[in-house]
Amino acid sequence: MKRSSWIALFLLALTIGLYFFLKNRPAAQGSNSNEPTATPRIYLYDYSEERGKIVSIRIQDAEGNFILLEKENDQWFIKSPSFSPADQGKVTMAETQIYGLGVKTPLEGTLDLPTIGLDKPKYVIEIRFQNGETSRLEVGSRAPSGSGYYVRRDGQLFVAFEYNIDALASLIQNPPYPPTPTPAGTFTPTPTETPAPTATPTPMPEPPTATPE
Repeated sequence: MKRSSWIALFLLALTIGLYFFLKNRPAAQGSNSNEPTATPRIYLYDYSEERGKIVSIRIQDAEGNFILLEKENDQWFIKSPSFSPADQGKVTMAETQIYGLGVKTPLEGTLDLPTIGLDKPKYVIEIRFQNGETSRLEVGSRAPSGSGYYVRRDGQLFVAFEYNIDALASLIQNPPYPPTPTPAGTFTPTPTETPAPTATPTPMPEPPTATPE
């Protein structure tokens, strides 16, 4: 099977996996059953048909380094800091990371933003959906527990689990460039040895014949 066919099958499998992940992810609502159930996980972003898919992802750190990814005709591209086609599988994984941003603790009331690092966010993640809706996620300091970050999503404060945030932030320093194609092998002929020229012997002249007197 051609390499391009394998890549197409891989991307299809990732897309199907993302669909079932979103479809079967535990809902945030509790059960109506009287039986005790585990506390459902809350996510910062839920897929909705109204908003549609993610079509733009921009991630920036506190030093001003950033990456901008945009989808055109169902293909992801790196738009900035330099234009390039993107590795479709890696960006699909980034989408999965966004939808997997879990809330560890919702925060109520007013908090001192400098104290939790949200006056100057460590990272800012901006997302745009198919219907034009946008969302801004600011990432501040680590929470005292050490397993999450203080975050502000469109004005709401939470402590979010760190794994997905770290994975998304890594795209700034490791952009999802497509893999470098392996060059096709070229035939190199084996050099043949040219025989060295051999010396041709020069015949010796015959001695002169004596003439009788």
